[in-house]
Amino acid sequence: MSNEVIGNNLPSRVVDLTDQYTNCVDETFVKHSDLTLISNQDMSWDGAHSVRVYKVTTSPMSDYDRSGAESRASRYGHIDGLDATTEIMTLKNDRSFTFAIDKLDRDETQQAMQAATALARQIGLVVFPEVEKYLYNVVAEGAGNKPAPKALTKENIYDEIIEANAILDDAQVPSKNRVLIVPPKVYVLLKRSADIMMSTDIAQEKRDKGVIANIDGCQVIKVPESQLPKNFGFMITHPVATVAPLKLRDYKIHADPPGISGDLVEGRVCYDAFVLDNKVKAIYYQEQPDLSLKTLTIGSLALTPTFDGGVTNYTADTTDATNVITANAEYEGATVTIKNGSTVVSSGSAATWASGPNPVTITVKEGTRSKVYEVIVTKS
Repeated sequence: MSNEVIGNNLPSRVVDLTDQYTNCVDETFVKHSDLTLISNQDMSWDGAHSVRVYKVTTSPMSDYDRSGAESRASRYGHIDGLDATTEIMTLKNDRSFTFAIDKLDRDETQQAMQAATALARQIGLVVFPEVEKYLYNVVAEGAGNKPAPKALTKENIYDEIIEANAILDDAQVPSKNRVLIVPPKVYVLLKRSADIMMSTDIAQEKRDKGVIANIDGCQVIKVPESQLPKNFGFMITHPVATVAPLKLRDYKIHADPPGISGDLVEGRVCYDAFVLDNKVKAIYYQEQPDLSLKTLTIGSLALTPTFDGGVTNYTADTTDATNVITANAEYEGATVTIKNGSTVVSSGSAATWASGPNPVTITVKEGTRSKVYEVIVTKS
């Protein structure tokens, strides 16, 4: 490894140079999806950083007064004005990146570090995932249908999807182009469900956009859990509900700029996502129960950091031979397994410590989902 040091004694970057005839780079798999499946580009941000959307009310139906017997100004009904309010959308995310590729690095990696391929990798592995993650979070947050969190199983998953689709039907959401978004573990439930008949005969153009199946008229997209909100179950949405502008996508490669012998790569992307107020009912988001611990105590030992259900790694010091471990999950339907090394310890029972560090793992599990906490208890 070549670890260069610049003037302020901070490492600049690490480059793996090779003296072999190898011209391959171990690329991380890039998921190519099309954001137009769950959002639309119906509005123009050309020449503007904000747009105004007018939301105009409608008029109720009434019986036509054919004989004119009713004392009203028009036989068509009472004449009322329509209200028009505005929704202002301003782009909030103006993001950028930059990196340099030295000429020798490019040459001594058999051209594997060419600027063009490095830029493509940056877009695929960094830019697109950031934009997608932001979009999924905005859509889930803005959903007009949010039932209480529910544990999903292979037995109930189909009924939950059918119910969600029925709710969208009642809201008069177009049935065509609905999208069902699921994380991998929920997709496993779909495959194991005896009630679900998935159609996997998907056109290549849809596969290129991330569609892997059809269920109950919905295009199914499997999205990595890391891209989705916490405790994501599934979401059915229609692109009519969400606007996701990518106003600026500006990427540049500078050859031999001042101060650099090689290529300087720069990129900038301005983006955002908005759920339209009058289309929120076109989104159904089912969250799953939180698998966080509600309480975790090891005798009277002080945990570092202070216990928080969202934090999974802790340390503690003890001079005791044993301490009682108690752990309770937020979700009552979850199981909690405690291990001191490889020894199972029941909640409320004592763990025996060896001298030195003792790794304690607490696993909260529900169905195919789990969350693992670790405490290193050091006995002196």
